[in-house]
Amino acid sequence: MTKFTVITDLHIGSAHQTMNSFYGTFQDNVIFLGDNFDFKGCLKKDIELLRLEFKELMRLNPDLPFLASNHEGEWGLPSIYKTGNTLFTHGHLCKKNSDKYIKDASTQWKGTNFFLWYLKGLVNKAIHMVGFQKDDALRACELAKMHGCSAIVMGHYHLPKIYDENVNGVRVIVLPRGITTIELGG
Repeated sequence: MTKFTVITDLHIGSAHQTMNSFYGTFQDNVIFLGDNFDFKGCLKKDIELLRLEFKELMRLNPDLPFLASNHEGEWGLPSIYKTGNTLFTHGHLCKKNSDKYIKDASTQWKGTNFFLWYLKGLVNKAIHMVGFQKDDALRACELAKMHGCSAIVMGHYHLPKIYDENVNGVRVIVLPRGITTIELGG
């Protein structure tokens, strides 16, 4: 079994961020699944500072995978990372309307104004914005099989706890927001 530390959906810069800053050098087996910085939902006045922080994080960790996501965009990052029989992806590729999310993943975001930033924070606290459904699990299973993998790990859905189920012979793992350590392989 191999332990992985997976960092996903911190949304630094948004009104519903899980921490204010995220900076440093990380060890092997750390994977950045995306949406850790929120260039789409941050305040316009903060966007350049967030870009510098994200760029520095990638510079300090050149050998670790950073994956494309719908709130970071613009960096030309890969959408998937494969190690052994496990596929890692942010999760937006498994949504029914994945074309919209793929477009978001290549957009250079400009940030937002205070009113929309605050409103989005309230809405995200009141309702769960991104639902994970059976169809998403089936699309995740198909994506894993397309890449010859028996497991797929993703974020994006902001679940309250880890979803870990076997779907048509593929282990589908959806992580909650934050930093999660999981064991894979066998």
